[in-house]
Amino acid sequence: MKTRSPVPARNLVLVLLFTFLVSSLIPSCRARKEAIAEGTIIRVYLADVVSAAERYRRRPSENGGGGGTYIGFTIPCDSSVLVHMLANTYATFTPEVSAQRVKVTAVSKERGANKVIVEVDSSGNSWGFLGEFEQ
Repeated sequence: MKTRSPVPARNLVLVLLFTFLVSSLIPSCRARKEAIAEGTIIRVYLADVVSAAERYRRRPSENGGGGGTYIGFTIPCDSSVLVHMLANTYATFTPEVSAQRVKVTAVSKERGANKVIVEVDSSGNSWGFLGEFEQ
């Protein structure tokens, strides 16, 4: 009488276990890719804010600019992208404007712990990333 080897059954169990582990990781990979895409979209909006703020500060007050300060800068400003920014589906944007700087905090609507913060002043700009947006 011939007996079968238990090796194929063992291999099947290992293959099933491996398949289960991989399939359980896929949703987290997909979520990570979505967070990266969302962060990229938010950065594009904020880059437009940085550009608009710098243009506003440099523009003379007689021409509707800040005349060397950021006082009066608002979001949305003169950019067509920014017109839809405050009602954006990806994030909530909160501006803080003073004479010497503009700070905008973008908080993800889907993942509230994810934030992008940009500060603009006469010496340039700085970016901060929190949550899954951290680099």
